[in-house]
Amino acid sequence: MTGDLDVEMATDREVDEGLFAREKGGFYHDGRFQDLNQVIAHYARALRLSLSDTEKADLIQFPKSL
Repeated sequence: MTGDLDVEMATDREVDEGLFAREKGGFYHDGRFQDLNQVIAHYARALRLSLSDTEKADLIQFPKSL
């Protein structure tokens, strides 16, 4: 076992180390993204989305409108 004992003990899989963030801040379940731009870039690559700059800006503005 390594650093994230609660998750590793629950799943008994070392690969689950660091699955949950212990520190506040950032985006995503483990805080790996500093801002929504990084989140959008990640999903655009992962899902092979061709988003225009306007569409990316709209995605960033949408949560602010709620």
